[in-house]
Amino acid sequence: MLMATRDSIIYVVAGDRDKRDSLKEWLVASGCDVTCFGSAREFLNAAPSLPPGCLITVGDDPKQEGLSAIKEAKKNDLDLRAIVIVSESATVAQEKTLHGLRTIEVALDRNAIIDAVRQARTHMPLERRETDPAREAKDRLARLSGREREIFERVVAGMTNKAIAAELNIGVRTVEFYRSRVMTKMRAGNLVELIRIALAVGIEL
Repeated sequence: MLMATRDSIIYVVAGDRDKRDSLKEWLVASGCDVTCFGSAREFLNAAPSLPPGCLITVGDDPKQEGLSAIKEAKKNDLDLRAIVIVSESATVAQEKTLHGLRTIEVALDRNAIIDAVRQARTHMPLERRETDPAREAKDRLARLSGREREIFERVVAGMTNKAIAAELNIGVRTVEFYRSRVMTKMRAGNLVELIRIALAVGIEL
């Protein structure tokens, strides 16, 4: 059995409810803390407020929800400790690179999946070993693009989307788009959390 620690936090993304439920049952029985998502969008919307964990997806999902989650995780620089892809066509565990991230592909088998989670945590640490919240916040801030930084600074200063749009001479929808990306990259679930991050990096409000 896996010990219930931060390293045993599992996120399952699968469009197939039966497979999703089976994966959760197996992992919970092995001592994992499991949260399931039926789509990549559902996972990504929750991601900013989730602690680092292992992402498990279903590779042969007709809707490709799991693979979409991997692609977007890389794009948004989410803190995933490991990625395991479950595939009915797999016979032995194989390490692969997908969307620039190292993954392990395994069969849809309870023991194989548990072993893959152990292997992933041991050999594929994608986590940032960061203990200083201020330093971690600065690292996240450094990954913002120039436009995202402009939006970030104005949002935490209390400006409305309309006011930001007028000041930067861009559309309100453009502001909304970048604001959403800022929230994801900074891993803030709401404005209060975003302001706390700003204070942590020394931004005067």
